[in-house]
Amino acid sequence: MELVNDNNDIQHPVINALINNEGLHRGDYSNTGFEVYHFSDMPAFRGLGSSSAFAVGLLNAWGGLYHPHQDKEQLAVEAIMLEQMDLKENVGCQDQWLCALGGVNYLRFPAGRFGGVSPHVEKLSGPGNTDTIAKLSQYIMLVDTKTMRVASYIASTQIDEMPKHEDDMLKMVSLAEQGKCLLEEGDLDEFAKLLHESWQIKKSLSPKITFPEAEHIYDLARKHGALGGKVIGAGGGGYFLLLAEPDTHKAIKEALEGYKCIDNIGFDYEGATVIYKDGG
Repeated sequence: MELVNDNNDIQHPVINALINNEGLHRGDYSNTGFEVYHFSDMPAFRGLGSSSAFAVGLLNAWGGLYHPHQDKEQLAVEAIMLEQMDLKENVGCQDQWLCALGGVNYLRFPAGRFGGVSPHVEKLSGPGNTDTIAKLSQYIMLVDTKTMRVASYIASTQIDEMPKHEDDMLKMVSLAEQGKCLLEEGDLDEFAKLLHESWQIKKSLSPKITFPEAEHIYDLARKHGALGGKVIGAGGGGYFLLLAEPDTHKAIKEALEGYKCIDNIGFDYEGATVIYKDGG
């Protein structure tokens, strides 16, 4: 808990950056002060996008007070700028967009560091694809590797190695495009196998991405029915995402005894939302 009388004394980096960014804070609270409480269902440093979710949520709450008609696209861009420009974090742009928009989306970013913060967005969870997305949620299993990491550091190692891996990066772009088509066609088994192929490539981008616990989990899961998987996020720790037919989940969980496994995962379709505002 923090209790301060001066904005500059705030220790939480995201809140400090927001409050002291003239382009973002938008409000005059000099006579009233303010309180910020934050809660999370999941732990930090696990590859689930919690840092970007916090930035998006904070900006959305702040905007609800001082700029209630901001759209989700503006919210995503502001969160990216907050993390990349103000906090100097080595983070991408996808987590902020996915948190702001909700649903299952295909994002294609144009070239250029700052020209690329606004992607072309295709919603894959629209009315014509509800059966596939519902089935996808039944395929997913998350396994806690019991390993924490700082995403910005892991990402920095990938950035350093990127010039050596242009062909690998282009291959991953191609796999993402194929994955979109497979989801649209409803072929989840092939989608899972494609995820496996993508993970093999991603591991080669930096020696910091995979780690013994992840390899152990994936090896056991594959032997008991998992079709594909990857470490979520930058790598180096966090949760391992598995895709497997629902009738194999029990065997996979038994094989991974001692690890926390989460399945029956649903999707949020609303994105960042102000659920209550005093006075309407």
